[in-house]
Formats: sequence, C-alpha cells, structure tokens
Amino acid sequence: MLTALVTGASRSVGRGVAFGFVEAGFTVYSTGHGIDSAYLPPSVVRIRCDHSSDEDTGLVFQRLGGELDVLAWGVYEHMVVDGQFTWPLVFWQQPSHRWLGK
Repeated sequence: MLTALVTGASRSVGRGVAFGFVEAGFTVYSTGHGIDSAYLPPSVVRIRCDHSSDEDTGLVFQRLGGELDVLAWGVYEHMVVDGQFTWPLVFWQQPSHRWLGK
C-alpha cells in the first residue's frame, strides 16, 4: 500500500487532498495545528505538528518510519517572496510563513 503525508490537512486544500488520497487507497498521515478536531475520514492518521519546529517535523518523519511515497503540502499563498517565486523550492527551503499558515 502507498503512503502519503498531507501537511495542513485540518482545513482547506490540504483536507481535500487527504480525502483524495484515502479514496485512492493510500495510507494517509495528516498534520496540522488543528488536526485533532478536523473533519477527516477515520482511517487518516492524525499527527499534531508545528512544521516550523524541527523537532515536531522530525517526529513526524520518525513516526512514518521511512515509509513515504507522496508528500502533499497544502499551502498556496504568497508564492513570491522578496521577488523570488518560491513555489518550486524543496520544502525545507520554503519560507517559514508557509508552515505557519500566515
């Protein structure tokens, strides 16, 4: 079975992506500040995480145990930062506001 990690899955686009992966048969892990109370299918593994914290983020990947096929990251605001289009950067080089949802 394929495994997906969906960040920001407690609302908006991230939640929709989590639903899509469940429907496609993935094992879905989802993170977010409000993930505990999010409306998600019961099969979704919920992990409360502040991705601006290296420790929190490390614990998420530790919990996955190396089993990850897709990383879906649902923040699409403010794509240009200081004149640079930041969307294509790898996730660890993204501006911190993406992790904070601001």
